[in-house]
Formats: sequence, structure tokens, C-alpha cells
Amino acid sequence: GAVIAGLEATYSAHALPHERIGAEEAGKRYPALRLPESHAVFVDPEGGWLRVEESVGAFHDLARRAGAELRFQSTVDTWEADGRGVAVHCNGETMRAAALVIAAGAWGAPILQSLGAAVRIDARVQVWAQPDGGVGLGPDACPIYFVVEDQGVFYGFPRQSCGTMKIAEHGAPRPLA
Repeated sequence: GAVIAGLEATYSAHALPHERIGAEEAGKRYPALRLPESHAVFVDPEGGWLRVEESVGAFHDLARRAGAELRFQSTVDTWEADGRGVAVHCNGETMRAAALVIAAGAWGAPILQSLGAAVRIDARVQVWAQPDGGVGLGPDACPIYFVVEDQGVFYGFPRQSCGTMKIAEHGAPRPLA
């Protein structure tokens, strides 16, 4: 379908190293994968994933080095912009800054909607599982995968050093509100 055509076009256009193998060969290389014979499998030797928590921590460090003051687990009561910047009233304290970044995730929707921004919150199902045994599920034996099925589009990562592996839904978003 469209996903396979898009992968083939991307690999070709950017001269990216890859290998296309059948489901049977994929099962031999990666015994944890049991795919229908009709599935196409791309092996991407340069593929990988970001460790989200470590990535966010790196962004926090960069922001601090640039002079930002980060506040967590704080409730913003109100804020207003004026000719001198922004005043933020938080937990009985008023802070001033040249700019304000609202990074509240889904909890930021009411604030952003009050500013006239169109906000839609989508559900994304993801599971971190800790399989019993986990033989053949580590990075050396189980690839990052992306599977297109009639029921939806899913992806996942091999077992991490902490013992968990990720399985998540990728397809079209489902609005919560």
C-alpha cells in the first residue's frame, strides 16, 4: 500500500541503506517476529529511536544554560503580557520574563483556547511491557518495528536495559474532546 510505496520512495530518493526481505526471512533473523507471508519487511541498519526522557533532560539543560528558569509541578494562576515582557502569577509569587513558553501538554489546552488557539487533544495508546524471560527481545535480536494491519498501524522497540519494551499505536489520531 501507500506506506510501502512511501518507504521505497524515501529510501531511493535519499540513497539510504536498507534491505527488503520477506516475512519468512524476517522470522529467521528475528524469531520474536511472526508476520503473515504478505507483509513486506525493510531492514534499516541506520534506524533507531530517541530515549525521550533523556532527550527532554538535554533540552532542559540547554534552556538553563541559555538563562531559562524552569518550574515544575507549579500551578499558573494568571499571566499577562505588557510592554516589558510577561508577568506570571504562580503559587502566590509573581515572576517577570521577556518571554513565556507554555509547555503543559494536554493540561495547557484551556490556556491556549482562552487565547483563541484551536486545540485538539488526541488519544495515543502506548504500552511499556516487561515480558517474562524476554529471550530474543533485546536490541541484538529484535528490531524496531512498524506494522500496518487492518486494525491499525503499530510500532515498537526491543527490550531495553530496564527490561521493558514499547508497543504503540501510530495511525490516525482519535480526538478525545
